[in-house]
Amino acid sequence: MHDYVEPAEPVISTGTSVPRLRVGLYSFTPRASGRVNRDFSQVTPDGQIYCYEAFRTGRTAGGLNLGQPPGIVLLALADPYTLRIEVQTDRAVCGEPAGWAFTSAATAFER
Repeated sequence: MHDYVEPAEPVISTGTSVPRLRVGLYSFTPRASGRVNRDFSQVTPDGQIYCYEAFRTGRTAGGLNLGQPPGIVLLALADPYTLRIEVQTDRAVCGEPAGWAFTSAATAFER
């Protein structure tokens, strides 16, 4: 989703369904190219994994508290209706895409 006050600010909002990711809000500065910190509108069911790192601290533009995930966040759209997401705590930065892979800890959401 995007912040309700500043629509350009992407926010990952989680409940209790993603292992190793606490309930909360996580925001990042989106990038215009590549597969690191891409805005959600640029993530497509293209068979690629996208990686999120360098999360912002403080509050959203709307004043909501931001959290810090305990590592990187990987996500991919398997198809237009299925999102896979995983937190990997063994690294703090995404690194090279060749090293990105989901494990059995990944969670799939269908809409």
